[in-house]
Amino acid sequence: QRRREKKNSEEKVLVLRERKGFEMISTRLSRVGQQLIGTSGQKVRAAAKVGSKVRAAGARRSLGVNVNGNLLSRRWATNFVIGVCALNICCTSASNANGETCMDLQTSATGLQYCDIVVGDGKAPVKGQKIEAHYEGKLTNGKKFDSSYDRGSPLAFSVGAGQVIKGWDLGILGADDIPPMKVGGKRKLLIPPQLGYGDRGAGGVIPGGATLDFEVELV
Repeated sequence: QRRREKKNSEEKVLVLRERKGFEMISTRLSRVGQQLIGTSGQKVRAAAKVGSKVRAAGARRSLGVNVNGNLLSRRWATNFVIGVCALNICCTSASNANGETCMDLQTSATGLQYCDIVVGDGKAPVKGQKIEAHYEGKLTNGKKFDSSYDRGSPLAFSVGAGQVIKGWDLGILGADDIPPMKVGGKRKLLIPPQLGYGDRGAGGVIPGGATLDFEVELV
């Protein structure tokens, strides 16, 4: 009787430990899922479903369902791996879908900083070519001052012809230390004042000396 009670006690401790591990995984997945659903698409929603399954599995085991040491260990390991993979999917999807997570900024000799959110698979434009680009522009404090997405139509202009600020021409056409964008690509551009609107600012919404934070999509 004592041996049986001791064994049952050890099994309860094991179940509680495993339940705690499941709760940690499911909580993290739920938080990430709540932040990313609606911006990262089907992969994130799938990951959120996995998080729910992980949480449900932990709850079943905490109630003593299928209390078999070997079986529990195998199921715990399987669900743990699934949970970690789902979390990785969430983070990867967010990184690809949301420009704000683009942290690998490269700095060119011109002072322009850039990183590719999406690398295009189309042709790179040439100087003087008429192109179309969607964009969103913010100040470094996060305040949005313009967006073609809000208007529902991209901006058409001749690239490299001085029709836009220098930071745009450089960021799209490229330079010795900046690769050109390609159609279908999306790039984050952190444009210093000398490549933007300088000390004068623009339109009453961009102050003088402002660094501009753009996301530009070549369509």
